[in-house]
Amino acid sequence: MKKWIIFLLAIPLVLASCTNSYCPPEAAEAALAEIEDLAEEWDDAVAVAFSSSRMALSGPISDLQDIKRDVGNLEVPECLVKSRDDLEKGMVAAIDGFIAFLGQESDTTVSTKFDLYDFYLDKTARDIDEIRDCLPNCKAP
Repeated sequence: MKKWIIFLLAIPLVLASCTNSYCPPEAAEAALAEIEDLAEEWDDAVAVAFSSSRMALSGPISDLQDIKRDVGNLEVPECLVKSRDDLEKGMVAAIDGFIAFLGQESDTTVSTKFDLYDFYLDKTARDIDEIRDCLPNCKAP
C-alpha cells in the first residue's frame, strides 16, 4: 500500500518535469509566426528605404521604427527572448545606418552600422533555426 501511495505522489512530479516551460511548443510557434510576419514587413520597408533618395528617407525610417517597436513589444517564451532582442538590435543598427546616411555621415560610419545590422540578422536567423530544430523539446542552455 505504501508503494502505491509513493507512486501516486510521484506522478505529478514526473509530469511536472515533462512540461517545457523554457520553450512551450505552442507559444514558441505562435511567437515565431509573429516574428516572421514582422520580418516580412521589415524586409518590405527596408527595400523601400534602400530605394529612397536621401531627402525622402524620413518616411521610410519612421516606418522602420514602428516595426522595430512592434518587435520589441512582442511577448515571446524564454527560448526566443535572445532572438527577439538580437533582431531588435539589428533593426536599431539598420535605422542608425539610414539616419547616418541621411545625416551625410562618412561612408565608413554608414557601412559599419549596416555591417552590425547584417551581423544581428544572421545571428537571429541561426538562433531561430536552432529553436525550430529543437521544438518541441528545447532545453534551457
